[in-house]
Amino acid sequence: MVYYQEGPPPTFSQEEWLRDKFLMGLDFPDLPYFIDGEVRITEAVAIQKYIAAKWGPKLLGRTPAERAKVNMVGSIVSDLKGSVTSGCYMDRNRPGLVEKIFDKVPKIVKFLDKKKFLVGDNLCWVDFYFFELLDFM
Repeated sequence: MVYYQEGPPPTFSQEEWLRDKFLMGLDFPDLPYFIDGEVRITEAVAIQKYIAAKWGPKLLGRTPAERAKVNMVGSIVSDLKGSVTSGCYMDRNRPGLVEKIFDKVPKIVKFLDKKKFLVGDNLCWVDFYFFELLDFM
């Protein structure tokens, strides 16, 4: 794991990351990134799906129907994550951020209902993705 230091506020310099960003052979240089031998991936969802496919294929879903549901919930969680994180980095509108959370999270909770995990009885990559978002919120 590589940690890039940010400079102090208010500018939060990205000098350390920008020094490496275009030298790593990434197709779409960004954070986070994942390198596994010759495989170089950016984008959090792509990284999580790759890790699941390589080391725990059942985490993608056990049947075509379950995989579709996992991907559907992944899109919903990704939408929520976009709403939450953009509010933190762009306009810093805390009331608007809280409103987005209170609009979207109850829908996910309702979908979860009495399921053991987001999509059912089986742990999937989207459970980790959602947990990471909950930890962030």
